[in-house]
Amino acid sequence: MLYYSTIRNHWLIIINSILELFVSLIEEKTESMNTQEFRIDLPSDILLSLNETEGELKQNIKLAIAMRWYILKKLTLGKAAQVAGLSRYEFENALAEHNISISNLSVEDVLGDAQKLQ
Repeated sequence: MLYYSTIRNHWLIIINSILELFVSLIEEKTESMNTQEFRIDLPSDILLSLNETEGELKQNIKLAIAMRWYILKKLTLGKAAQVAGLSRYEFENALAEHNISISNLSVEDVLGDAQKLQ
């Protein structure tokens, strides 16, 4: 079991590197529902290593990309949910499962708002 955990961690590191590459190469060009298809070459045994179907892997990659862009503040919550192929509610739940805040407010923003309310 430790062997599979190590392999999974290895592939998660690789996938994170791929995501970082996408972040650096791709800019959001349109707000419409048009889609862009990208090809990622992965080792042929990746599905077996991750114990996932091709559909599950695609969904996990889309979710990881959406989360990454959301964390980097490149996408709004709604647009990130769209990239992930989820409803906003489902995406918020996915963020919570990964301990990612759904609020982009800084401490300064909150304190500033509190002062305005006084």
